[in-house]
Amino acid sequence: MKKIYLLTLATLFAGAVSAQRSLDLSLTLTDPVDASTVPQTTNQNLDFEVSNLGDDLIENDTIVLYLYNATTQMQYSMVGQLQDQVNIIPLTGQTLPVATSLNSGGTFTPAMLGGIELDLTAAGFNVGDNIIVAVDIWGANGETEELATFADNSGSFTIGATTSLTINTKDIKVYPNPATNFVNFKVDGLENGTVTINSVTGQEVVNTSISGTEKVNVNHLNNGVYIYTVRNANGEVVKTNKLIIRK
Repeated sequence: MKKIYLLTLATLFAGAVSAQRSLDLSLTLTDPVDASTVPQTTNQNLDFEVSNLGDDLIENDTIVLYLYNATTQMQYSMVGQLQDQVNIIPLTGQTLPVATSLNSGGTFTPAMLGGIELDLTAAGFNVGDNIIVAVDIWGANGETEELATFADNSGSFTIGATTSLTINTKDIKVYPNPATNFVNFKVDGLENGTVTINSVTGQEVVNTSISGTEKVNVNHLNNGVYIYTVRNANGEVVKTNKLIIRK
């Protein structure tokens, strides 16, 4: 996993103010799915898509990623989860290609920086906490994003209890993937659970019950990437991952 640079907020305001660009990023949380509840684990994958709705980015712009515990009102870095810090990505050197990917209308994901994994059992994270993931952009010449209210710059999830069922996630079978018309979910030991499938924008497109094995019709879905979530009878997340529809 590549390191995302951690800097203090005081370093971000250097540079003379010049002609203002229109800076506007948006963030779509895909793993965990936005507004979902996930079990408290040591290796929760964090995935999201950042889109540029404004002008092109340039060298020395800075992307700022926030991991905020809204329940305790504490802020953490995403990498290392250091308290009272944020993740700063100066668009220079090895991170400069991110600027190109974020030309107006472009996107980037954590995979471009090596991926992000959270320890939800670490100090400061508890069952029931609501976690917010957000992005901001500070321009090289002192510009800041005009939409400071983060109307479309964030997603959130809730930390749930570790699943009480003895289910090894490695034994959960979801096939075929990529899928065309149907997807089979096989979860030994699961009774009265549910399977939901969401688009990457968070729209729920499938919601069905499952007890052991369920054949789910996905013929109505368009080609693309979706997120499936398997929950037990208590609503606890057993597994969530990507599902590709390819016809």
